[in-house]
Amino acid sequence: MPLPVTPSPRKSSFLAKISHSIAFSVVLDRSGSMSGDPLAAALRAAKTVVQNLRREDNFSLIPFDDAAEVVIPMGPVSSKQVVIDRIDRIQTGGSTNLTAGSTLGRDELRSTPAGTDRRPLLLTDGLLNLNPSPPENPVSWQLIIYISTRAKISLLLLLMKSPALTLAFSILLASSLTSLGAEPKLKPLFNGKDLTHFKAEGASEFWSVEKGVLIGQNNAAQKGHYLWTEKEYGDFVIEFDVRWKGTTERGVDTGLEMRKPHLQLQLGISGSLRVDMSGSFYTGGKPAYPEAGQAKDAKKLMKPEGEWNTFRIQAKGNTFTCWINGVKASEYTDAKFAGAAPLGLQIHGSVVMKCEYRNMKIAEL
Repeated sequence: MPLPVTPSPRKSSFLAKISHSIAFSVVLDRSGSMSGDPLAAALRAAKTVVQNLRREDNFSLIPFDDAAEVVIPMGPVSSKQVVIDRIDRIQTGGSTNLTAGSTLGRDELRSTPAGTDRRPLLLTDGLLNLNPSPPENPVSWQLIIYISTRAKISLLLLLMKSPALTLAFSILLASSLTSLGAEPKLKPLFNGKDLTHFKAEGASEFWSVEKGVLIGQNNAAQKGHYLWTEKEYGDFVIEFDVRWKGTTERGVDTGLEMRKPHLQLQLGISGSLRVDMSGSFYTGGKPAYPEAGQAKDAKKLMKPEGEWNTFRIQAKGNTFTCWINGVKASEYTDAKFAGAAPLGLQIHGSVVMKCEYRNMKIAEL
């Protein structure tokens, strides 16, 4: 069913010159390998398409991992913000079933009237194993955006019926991905074996390593502890998988401490608010969790307690950003937290808790 129609504020600079309507089917890879920047880039590209639609155009969205689903059926889209909000909720997980995604994308396009200008777009980091559609109802993949996990982007233009339009979309979508070109090389902070790169003094009572996982938990006295890095970091980006499962009503209260004078990215239940503030920035001031830095959709973005979630935190200048499972969850700007400092993983005192980290990587910016 088409979304409610409201007038589009203006026409795209290049679509405005096209007199006929166009049907776009965006097939978006959300498999596990797309976690982090690849998914973020794919979401930006999909939103760019939506932002440039005209009232007369049709659009559908099909995310896929090991299965595919039509989350926005083919139809007119004038309430663009509704669609953009839905795109922002896409999370990674599962394997890569290109066939399932491309088949649904093809079927959505085939649902349009005969003679419709059909434009399928595939955004993926997977191997391209699509076959041409049957000649009796041709639907060719005119633009495939190949998003490499190494941040090298290739645009593969296949069977172009309208070179000018395809080129325009190539430039538009490529420009939305250019930030990946400067992707910093992340290096292991946790080596999966021991506490190298961390200040180990007094840590063995609270932290251990098992099968490549860094495990933090309270001692018998429920004392708190911070596992600090040996190095100080100013501008940086860090990425890690983390999981926890509360065993008491208080829940797990942990986080990543950064910068001076002490800014924290909350993970788990806030001690002061007694609610889950994962992905939100804690300043220790009033308010402790500024609204601008809250991850209000964290619950939707995260997998259930006990499962691994991927967090990415960037500190650049006076802006601090958090992504959860590849989707931007919060951003906070405050010039107060300017000083370089060690990073600290917290075990909160007076709480029965256990948290686990793996695949922890970092790059200085």
